[in-house]
Amino acid sequence: MSLADITRDDVLRAIAEYDDIERSAFLRRYGFRGARSYFLVHNGRSYDSKAIVGVAHGYATGRFLRASDFSGGRRTVAATLERLQFKIDADVADDEPGELLGAVEDPSKAEAFALVWAVCQYCLGTRAEFDVARLGSLLTRYGVPGSAEKTIVDLRLSELWTLADGLVGLSERAESALSDRDVAWEFVAHLTDTYLTEIDLVDLLRSAGLPAPARGRAHRAWSLLTLSGSRDFQGNDGYADVTGATYTYDSTVAHHAELAEGDLVLLRDREMALGTASVERIEVQPNRTKIRRQCPDCRRTGFKSRTRQTPRYLCLDCRHTFDEPATAEIEVTVYTAHYGGTWYSLDGAIAKADIEELATNRAMQQSIRPLDADRAAELLGQLAVPLPQPNDTPTPEAREIRGGTRSATVSVRNGQGDFRRTLLRWYGLRCAVTGPCPEEALEAAHLRGFAEHQRHRREEGLLLRADIHTLFDRGLVAVDPERLAIVVDPRLMHYEDYAALDGRPLCVPEGREPDRSALAEHYAASSAGR
Repeated sequence: MSLADITRDDVLRAIAEYDDIERSAFLRRYGFRGARSYFLVHNGRSYDSKAIVGVAHGYATGRFLRASDFSGGRRTVAATLERLQFKIDADVADDEPGELLGAVEDPSKAEAFALVWAVCQYCLGTRAEFDVARLGSLLTRYGVPGSAEKTIVDLRLSELWTLADGLVGLSERAESALSDRDVAWEFVAHLTDTYLTEIDLVDLLRSAGLPAPARGRAHRAWSLLTLSGSRDFQGNDGYADVTGATYTYDSTVAHHAELAEGDLVLLRDREMALGTASVERIEVQPNRTKIRRQCPDCRRTGFKSRTRQTPRYLCLDCRHTFDEPATAEIEVTVYTAHYGGTWYSLDGAIAKADIEELATNRAMQQSIRPLDADRAAELLGQLAVPLPQPNDTPTPEAREIRGGTRSATVSVRNGQGDFRRTLLRWYGLRCAVTGPCPEEALEAAHLRGFAEHQRHRREEGLLLRADIHTLFDRGLVAVDPERLAIVVDPRLMHYEDYAALDGRPLCVPEGREPDRSALAEHYAASSAGR
């Protein structure tokens, strides 16, 4: 990665996108927090300089940088923009967190970690002091790269630290600002979000004996990655999930301590959302052992297999290659989130790209990933999916009956499954005749006979409840192409529920009506339309 690849035109493209979607959406899309110093000033408007540079790098090279991929500040972001003849305003926001952050310029991961740990200790009322041995032990424990010796030297250069009797500790200025717990929390959150994304903040705080402030915690939203009943990553032996009922994870997983009862979850695989639910309860099993596979050289778990090269594995941290990973037995806490009583199947109605738009960070590799709860609820509403409620707790009998599997229709036409998922994303969970409907009851119907045309076209398809689909295919239910209204064959009129459908408007989102000529052909051929 080199910021030297960025041109002035790349920066202008990033600025144009920022202007187009506005600040909050821009920062959310690319995983940045708002700047507190070093603002880019262009045409009288101020921009978050680090976010602009990260996106400009994407336009220049195809790789959009996240906040954790590079350091901000005078020597990197400001220098890059000034090289390209942009004006930088280095004023720091007039608040305590901003004052602190303004004093932290381009910290290494080890420096950022030292600050986070020291702030945790200070909030406990403990004088946080380091020597080389103490800091080295902490860096090793949390897997933070960096030299303790060099970090101690670098810390002494910052006004946030003082040196006494060979120990580095927080300065009086830092302690004064951090006496406000909200200031301390915001400062720590910024450092971990920007420089320490691989560190679980809540786990770090709890290990220091300091619970994260609740701050009136509202229910949150998460995407949970599951792969056909089990997840198997390079660093572990996988997890046993029962899609539609339970999700299992452990204390090595990022955000494991933040997922809570009542939170909204989207279960997903690598391509799409499988369903949504509200967490009913979380079962906790402490003191479990786990075999963790590691790079033999640096002992970290970030490695990948290579299919065409030898040795088989490449460590993404130290770049060491090897044929067999080292193993270590570690103690973990295992969690099982139960949600079966609030489960709604989606079967691809929400695509991977839609989930990416909801994510509040850029960490695509995370199994438990935070989502914007309001936007997630809005998207589910647009698709006519009932929002799972935390108090929709099933009776024990209901949970027992549900079990861990669900029935599925076997597709016999090439592309039928993809066609159905396309219609789910287009129309939402709505039967075009009866209205909002569970995903399991919806079928993809062709307005023109598939046997004759052998093609799947979105504009020639409707989602129909299973019984309505059968009646539609037999011409007993049709759609008047002029009025876009339901027409029911007279032979069904003595069935009260079907008779009530006659004359109802077609239930599809505005602007997403099917092809009227295809509707007309079906209408003309059906007995309901005669």
